[in-house]
Amino acid sequence: MSFLRLKIILILCLAAPLYGCSFNSETSPSVLVIAVDFLGFNDISCDPNIGLNGFSDFCEESIRFTHAYTPSTMSNAALASIFTGKYPIEHKVWHNGNTSLSAKIETVPEVALKNKFHTSFISGGPPVWSKSGINQGFEYFNDNVDVELNHFYRPAMDNFKLFLNWLDSDSYKESFFSTIYLADLQFPDITTRNDANEERSRTRDSQLREIDESLSYLIKELKRRNRWNSTYVVLVGLNGPPQPTDEIENSAYSLSQHSCQLTY
Repeated sequence: MSFLRLKIILILCLAAPLYGCSFNSETSPSVLVIAVDFLGFNDISCDPNIGLNGFSDFCEESIRFTHAYTPSTMSNAALASIFTGKYPIEHKVWHNGNTSLSAKIETVPEVALKNKFHTSFISGGPPVWSKSGINQGFEYFNDNVDVELNHFYRPAMDNFKLFLNWLDSDSYKESFFSTIYLADLQFPDITTRNDANEERSRTRDSQLREIDESLSYLIKELKRRNRWNSTYVVLVGLNGPPQPTDEIENSAYSLSQHSCQLTY
């Protein structure tokens, strides 16, 4: 599937509840985007026997795009495309450095806010900070990550709990448009623990399992609040994991299939 077709589908999915003539914050379904850095197509299996129950729960109740491609391997650029439906050449966010999204470009969260949706963005860490301009249209933008020695991100579970706290305090029973950015897969050398408080090995697979258990928790809590069936939940990889390359191009910028093919 080309990005042009994908972005039309995704923007319609996100914006349809916001633009309808009869929709308002009391009757419209909510939208939650869970954006995961370094989550490629081969990272997720819908087979529950694999042991990734959170991801398999999504498979049971969702539509999965198996041929989706990101317009950029840079996280901020990919998020800008999701929120605007534009290519990087149009929205001008090229990388994760000092370029930022122009306030002149209207975003989906800005449309949501105009239609009286509550809006929130919770960033789990680098490179997604408010200075990127991604904060446009969000009433609540939390990128206050406590940076410690060798620990530069906020784990998935903590991000989900922050979102649920916000939901309970500001948006309960009302429609919302929210995004949660997960940076966990960038840090395979950080120790994680499972639900039984057992220490996992320091690997990328361990971080993937941490995200999976956190997703199971989030789904359970949304169902407990009677919000699961009234919310469009979009789980998206912003880019695939960097792959070693023999080319002159830096692997982080490589537009190879492994870096660009995603799971939606």
